[in-house]
Amino acid sequence: MKNKQILVILFIALGSQALFAWGVEGHKLITKKALEALPIEFTPLSSLFNEITDRCIDPDTRKDADKTEGVKHYIDIDFYPEFRQGNMLKDLAGLEQKYTAQKVNRMGILPWAVIDTYNKLVEGMKSGNKEVTIRMMADLGHYIADAHQPMHTIMNYNGQLSNQTGIHERYESVTIEKNYAEIRSKVIVKNVTPVTDVSSLIFEIVENSNILSPSLFYADSIASQECNRVFEEKYYAIFWKFTKNITISQLSSAAEALASLYESAWIAAGKPSFEYIK
Repeated sequence: MKNKQILVILFIALGSQALFAWGVEGHKLITKKALEALPIEFTPLSSLFNEITDRCIDPDTRKDADKTEGVKHYIDIDFYPEFRQGNMLKDLAGLEQKYTAQKVNRMGILPWAVIDTYNKLVEGMKSGNKEVTIRMMADLGHYIADAHQPMHTIMNYNGQLSNQTGIHERYESVTIEKNYAEIRSKVIVKNVTPVTDVSSLIFEIVENSNILSPSLFYADSIASQECNRVFEEKYYAIFWKFTKNITISQLSSAAEALASLYESAWIAAGKPSFEYIK
């Protein structure tokens, strides 16, 4: 039985690596909206905005070549009793000491990927390194977007534990694509606020995403029942009706959090003038 449980956990973790959050256009929309919301001090960097937006999907494209990349895109946070008890361990070393580094890695390391990328962005801005700044802004955009996708924060990431297999793709790929025009018109950034504690922010984002996941499963079950599990136009119309508000809210929150982190990194770097980026 123990070996079987280990295999199930491994399958969940490896499977999560193969699934992308929000699709290409969703990722680019989040990064684009975040960049557009930045203060005037970022104007010298604006010539790089298109490149940063285009490169925000790089973390997905390099997964095959970099075997350490996939685990950065998710965290099955409900695996941990501490999370379920409302007292999640946020220290990576402490978590690895308790559960082993191998198991923590299998469950995904998204929060710490965000923290590490943010710190590298600060250093890139501080040193005036153009390539590092572009790459870290793009990567940060991707990881923050992933953290706002509920299916990237749960063990039942594809409905495989609730007889709803395929929900991951139905939600983040097909549904987003079918409703992209509406999504694009409604995703907005209201407040850009400097972040004082990146660790607290990313765990708050992940925990909120995890809490939202039951609503997606409920919407899928309703739509599936109405359509006898025939996943065609009627299913997606019903599914979108029940998930629209969550989706637009999460995409908007992702863009808002990303813009706030961009500004925070700039402040932490000493507010450099981007005219001097090499």
